[in-house]
Amino acid sequence: MAEASATERVLVTGASGFIATHIIKQLQEKGYQVRGTVRSLENEKKIKHIKELVPDAAHPVELVETDLTKEDGWKSAVEGCTYVIHTASPLPVKSPEDENDVITPAVEGVKNVLKASKEAKCVKRLVLTSAGLAIIGFMQGGEFSEKDWPENEDDLDAYAKSKLKAEKEAWEFVKNLEDGEKFELAVIHPTAVLGPVLHNQMGTSMEIMKRILEKNPPMIPKLNIPAVDVRDVAKAHVVAMTEPEAAGISEDRDSQPPVIRLYKVWEKLLKFIILTVNHSHNSPMDLSFPLLFLAWSKSDLREGNRHILSTDNIWWSEIAAYVAEEFKPQGYKIASVACPKIAIQISSVFDKNIKAILPNWNKVTKLDNTRMKEVLKIEEPIDLKTSVIDMAYSMIEGGFVKKTSKYRGRNWREIFEKEKAEKEQVKAEKVAARKASKKLKKESKKENGDAEAVKENGEAAAEDGGEKKDDTKDEEKKDDAKEGGEKEEETKAAAADGEKVEEKEEAKTEEKEKDESKGDKKEEEKEQTEEKKEETKEETKEETKEEEKEAEEEKKEETAKEEESKEEAAKEEETPAAEEAAAEKTEKEEEEKEKEEEKPAEESSPAETEDKKEDEPAAEQAKEENDEGAKEEAGEGAAEKEES
Repeated sequence: MAEASATERVLVTGASGFIATHIIKQLQEKGYQVRGTVRSLENEKKIKHIKELVPDAAHPVELVETDLTKEDGWKSAVEGCTYVIHTASPLPVKSPEDENDVITPAVEGVKNVLKASKEAKCVKRLVLTSAGLAIIGFMQGGEFSEKDWPENEDDLDAYAKSKLKAEKEAWEFVKNLEDGEKFELAVIHPTAVLGPVLHNQMGTSMEIMKRILEKNPPMIPKLNIPAVDVRDVAKAHVVAMTEPEAAGISEDRDSQPPVIRLYKVWEKLLKFIILTVNHSHNSPMDLSFPLLFLAWSKSDLREGNRHILSTDNIWWSEIAAYVAEEFKPQGYKIASVACPKIAIQISSVFDKNIKAILPNWNKVTKLDNTRMKEVLKIEEPIDLKTSVIDMAYSMIEGGFVKKTSKYRGRNWREIFEKEKAEKEQVKAEKVAARKASKKLKKESKKENGDAEAVKENGEAAAEDGGEKKDDTKDEEKKDDAKEGGEKEEETKAAAADGEKVEEKEEAKTEEKEKDESKGDKKEEEKEQTEEKKEETKEETKEETKEEEKEAEEEKKEETAKEEESKEEAAKEEETPAAEEAAAEKTEKEEEEKEKEEEKPAEESSPAETEDKKEDEPAAEQAKEENDEGAKEEAGEGAAEKEES
């Protein structure tokens, strides 16, 4: 797709939404001027992320305030825009009590945008975001294409009905446009949308991933959904905005503008020529091909306006398995047990949202994605496993799901390996230090033992030498002749005794060494068991700490939410109470004023004033006498108490 010109501006409605943020990002990256609509500009937190999607964009995004149910503001929002991408539509998390709460904003919003586009007279094409449910109705199983429409509209849920009615309103509106007011229309039908989240508000599309990451429910239902990545959805909108084949006016070929009709006929003519040439090589020419071309050129072209977006089908169990593989090592508890159907049937009695699951149980509904690949140029859609993992990471990083203490991000494998290597290194250093201390102890013991053995051997040899000397002297005196023979025998006996002593000492040392080695082995085994116990204790401590931290965080969040709700309730209660108090004050003040005005100005006579003046000193004297009498009585009572 060619880069946008500097003068082309695109209006994207519902700019803060899941799909719209990705569309705005891709438009800005291609150089378009983007104007987005939001419900309110007052809350900066809700719109800040839109302005920061492409920080270095050539044209910063422009935001305007509009309401789907009101005409005000839409004309000025559309003015100066070459293209309009209408994504804004209510998507409820739960089934509403009144379906019109969803249907009315969807239909009225389409009407207001179409009317403003007609009056602006600058819009070339409008791209409408519908839904796969506007084609299939509900997950009933089977295969569907852009030609299909739901049969029983009254049986659909509020969201599917709102999308179907809004799309029909759009086709009817565009079909009845007069010359000079006409613009092109392309409708996009995404299935379940997965992928990274760029906005900062919880939405229905994120509900599946949040439930799986938080193990809610604890079992996996047997549900299958067709799904697509949000980045491919955004790309499809941007391509549909300018791709000639993506647009159409109505279901009838004759009501299309000449440019579209000429393009369609030229495309079919080329295909006809190719078929003719291929056929001429195999069989002689006949009338079947001209007739085929005529029928082809006058065929129903309604499906050319609609575009299904579906990468593939995926089971909930597959999503859970992808998430578990990536996030279970990081401390997230992911459900893996299949939920029995009877549990859903029992729960459906009490919850109508669960009841809506039953018709979809164990059914596979496939949608044809040929136009997505051929017309909208999404030939290699993003793999759904990538979509699932990217969505989970973006929700954790965005704060929609809590981070566990083991969470390390996308590089968790490398980080875990480094942490493991560091722990092993610390352990090895501890083991080496212990072994070195043991060796020192052994060497010191051996040195002390050898010194004692040398002393004992020296003393024994000295005693033997003294005795031998005394014997030799006595023998020399008695018999000098036998001296030589006896000396030889004694020396031999001494040598033999010395050898025996050495052998005994060697045997003792060997036994000691064996005993020491056995003791060392036992000590090593004890140390290993102690190390293992310490490791398990540390792991259990870490796990308990993590659980305590998570519990504390949950309590804090719950308390914060309760305080917020109390404050809001208090504010709501205070405002009417304050108004009532203010009203009462004003009424009282008015009544007092009226009374003062009604009362005549009463003037007191001079005689009365003189009588009052004369009475005042007499009253004062009476008060003083009463006070003195009371004091005297109190003193007498105290004296009587003391005497008693």
